[in-house]
Amino acid sequence: MITPALEKLILCGRAFPKTFVAGGGQKSNIFVQNDRFIVITDIVYFSRKNLPGEKTYKQCVDNTDLFQLNTLTTQLTILSERGFNRFLFRDNLTSQMEGKDCSPIGNTKIDTYLIHTKAVSFTFSKGGNMDVQNITDAGIVDPNTIASLQTPSDYGKFGTPGAIPVTTLAFVSSATLFANNYSTGKFGGANAESAELAFPVDVLTNITEIKDFNCMPIANIFYVEVLGMPGNINI
Repeated sequence: MITPALEKLILCGRAFPKTFVAGGGQKSNIFVQNDRFIVITDIVYFSRKNLPGEKTYKQCVDNTDLFQLNTLTTQLTILSERGFNRFLFRDNLTSQMEGKDCSPIGNTKIDTYLIHTKAVSFTFSKGGNMDVQNITDAGIVDPNTIASLQTPSDYGKFGTPGAIPVTTLAFVSSATLFANNYSTGKFGGANAESAELAFPVDVLTNITEIKDFNCMPIANIFYVEVLGMPGNINI
C-alpha cells in the first residue's frame, strides 16, 4: 500500500513505483543499488497446482495424497540483510474433466510495508504435515507468558473453571523437526517466546513441480524504489 509519504516522494521525483514478478522457480531476487532502498507495498500471490509426481487430481484425491502431504499450502519467505518475513498461502483448486484433473483458481493480495536496502530474495517452498502437537491440560499453561482470557471470550486460563485444552505449539514434520520460536524476552515477569507457524525449507518442502505453468509459483510484487537511505529521507 502506497502511503502519503511515499506518494509525495514519487510526485517529487525522488521515488519510483515498480513491479516485479517473483516465481517460475524456487527463488527470485531483486537487486537494490547502493544509493537507494525499496519499500515492498503489495504482494499478490496466485494459487498453484501442486500434485505429487505425475499423478492426476483424481488419483491424488482417491489416495488422499493431497492431504497426507499437505500440498495445498505454499510458503513465501522474503528476506535480506535487513528483514525476514514469511507468508503462508492456502492454494485453491477447482476440479475439471469430471474430477479427473484440476486447475488453480484465485489469488491473495497482501498490503505490506517491507523496507530493504540490499538484494531481496523471494523463496517459495511447500508446507508440510504437522508432527507432535503439544496439548495443554486445560487452557493456557502459563497465563503470565501467553495472553489469554476467560471463556467464553477465549479458551480460558490454566486452572480456571471452564478452561478448554488447546494447542499452543505444533511441530512440523519435515527433514528436520522444526518449530520457529523467536523474540525471546520478558512478559509478565517471566521468560517468553513468540511462536510462528512456519515450515523449514529443505528437501521435503522443495517445490519440484515447476515444469507445468499451473504448478510453478507466481507472485506479483509491487514496490517503490526510493533515492537515499531510510534514515536520511526528509519528507
